[in-house]
Amino acid sequence: YLLTQKYVASVYFERGVRAFNRDGNVDEAARLIEKAATVSSLDLYVRFLADISLFRMNRALTASPPGGSAESLRSEFQNLLGAALESARQAVAHNPTNYENFLTLGRVYEAVVPLKIAGAYESARASYEQAFTLNPHSPALFLTLARLEAAKGDNGKAREEIARALAEKGNYTEA
Repeated sequence: YLLTQKYVASVYFERGVRAFNRDGNVDEAARLIEKAATVSSLDLYVRFLADISLFRMNRALTASPPGGSAESLRSEFQNLLGAALESARQAVAHNPTNYENFLTLGRVYEAVVPLKIAGAYESARASYEQAFTLNPHSPALFLTLARLEAAKGDNGKAREEIARALAEKGNYTEA
């Protein structure tokens, strides 16, 4: 029974990823991946739901308000932020030893750092630091910290983090 359950969930997840990547259908992707998360509890599924919410947040910020209402855009953004945070927190709760879950939670907070939301930088930094303790030799984590510092506006500290990434892996192309 459990094997069948996991298989069905993986089929829903695969269809959701395909709907997102190939068809660009974000709503269908979210619906299918939510089904996968309901059928079988796996941190990967809720992490992907957080990423979908982040995608929707970015799309909402770049779009003009539907119907011309800034209030409806603000409400939609707050709902999407809440959904992204909830999904990322579920992933962390499901598997607190997986550094990728903390990276996802950090990315959600980082997305609102430029908007100067109180506590967003500190929460993102704490999530990234936790990811770093679980995976201390990843140059990608240093680069992630550099991106966070740049979003905060501290380019000097961002350069320091990039230097740490290059010290960890001298040929790290992204840095």
